[in-house]
Amino acid sequence: MPCALPPVDQASSQLGWGWGNFSGSGRALALHRGLDFMADEGSPVLVPYAGTVVAVGRQDYGDAIRPGADGLGHYVAIAHGAVEAGQRPIATRYAHLRSASPLRVGQRVAAGDLVGYVGTSGRAPGSRPLLFFQTLWDRDGMDYVNAVPLEPLRYFFAPLGVQHEGGQVPGPPVTPYTSTPTWGGRLLQDSSCEAPGLASVADPRRQQARYARFGSTQLSSRAVYPPALYDAGTSPDSSSGVLVLGLAALAGGVWWLTRKAAPKPPPWWVRQQRWRRK
Repeated sequence: MPCALPPVDQASSQLGWGWGNFSGSGRALALHRGLDFMADEGSPVLVPYAGTVVAVGRQDYGDAIRPGADGLGHYVAIAHGAVEAGQRPIATRYAHLRSASPLRVGQRVAAGDLVGYVGTSGRAPGSRPLLFFQTLWDRDGMDYVNAVPLEPLRYFFAPLGVQHEGGQVPGPPVTPYTSTPTWGGRLLQDSSCEAPGLASVADPRRQQARYARFGSTQLSSRAVYPPALYDAGTSPDSSSGVLVLGLAALAGGVWWLTRKAAPKPPPWWVRQQRWRRK
């Protein structure tokens, strides 16, 4: 099956707010229309799935048609076509980048190419470094700044072999709202996306080298959201590690049993007599 790559390293980052409503306190409903990927500023953002760049630009707060819409800051949009048979063609958008993307409109990109770096441009909530990721309905002549987004997990990641793991819970409270979008978890590739011979459970650490080509990815302990704690459990390589330790212990035991004992020195009175003779 064709498989996508999470746009930010999931072994050392964390999902922030997902798709969901702000509600309560007499305020009009507001929808969080994408996924927040929390990581330190400067963490690389990669193309998750092959496509064509259809928009590159900067949108400051107040430039959107919808009143109150967040400014995207530096953003990129990539058209991917229909990622699932019989479904509408879609595009993805990457916002709040640190600086202008090196990509250009009309450029063909492959999974793993560099989009840009995590930043705080636009109207990033609380000026926290994050990638704001959206899935858009790609149609002829659409406006990639003011398009109506689709739910990313349902329309983009799930059909391309990337699942949400860990569950999402109501996000941190935001005054004056009583309900905020879901928050937490991470995205992992299905085991079907792994190369033959690897473990059946996808391990995000296997992908770290792809992100590290463009710089480090991390979520420092000083971040507003705490670092993601990756519970490796039994890692795919742990069996080989146990085997190595077992062989080393066995070799040490054999050496201990077969070693030649060093001759013990004679008692002190014998040594004293020898000294007197000399």
